[in-house]
Amino acid sequence: MRPYLIRVPSDTETQYFDSFLYLPRERISLILEDEQAEKIIQTLKKEPILGFDTESKPSFRKAVSSAGPHLFQFATINQAFLFRPKHIAMVRTILEETSIIKVGFDFRADLNLLRRNNINPRKLMDLTAILCDSAYPKKMVGVKKAVAALLYKRFKKSHKAQKSNWMKDPLTETQIIYAGNDAYAPHRIFVELENSLKKEIKSQDQVLIKRNKK
Repeated sequence: MRPYLIRVPSDTETQYFDSFLYLPRERISLILEDEQAEKIIQTLKKEPILGFDTESKPSFRKAVSSAGPHLFQFATINQAFLFRPKHIAMVRTILEETSIIKVGFDFRADLNLLRRNNINPRKLMDLTAILCDSAYPKKMVGVKKAVAALLYKRFKKSHKAQKSNWMKDPLTETQIIYAGNDAYAPHRIFVELENSLKKEIKSQDQVLIKRNKK
């Protein structure tokens, strides 16, 4: 997919935006039981698009990488599902499924950890590699900038939650909400991007039709 230029609002502009409509806790499911996991995985396999992300307990020692992932997150248009490593075999079937596009931001660290666990993801769409700031083309566009540019909303990420212990059992409510929305936001952005592209194509088609009528 070719780079898609977007105008990223400044911090001054963004402060006046409404907050991103986060998934509430009741729409985020932490999957713990095998039977429940199997049922959810079969449901997710019917989805053409899934938001995706992973969380890992950070390593604060130099030259020592994380042993994660310690959590796998998938999101649809209105729900998110979180899986622990004990269900990694089921998670693998989703990640290696070629009929499902998995969208997210900056998969570099995720890919290293997934491959270390013998998972070879297929049909990953890294929005960081697609979205391009029209003013600063060489700067990376992450989820905050993408939400501001395409949805005109403010997306806040908790640094404390991001750097928390994802091996913790049970996870805190804050961690669950953070993780669910980390997968949900890319899905929302992909849908908006897809709609924008369709409008762009329709507009170009109308121009061509008018030209042909002349």
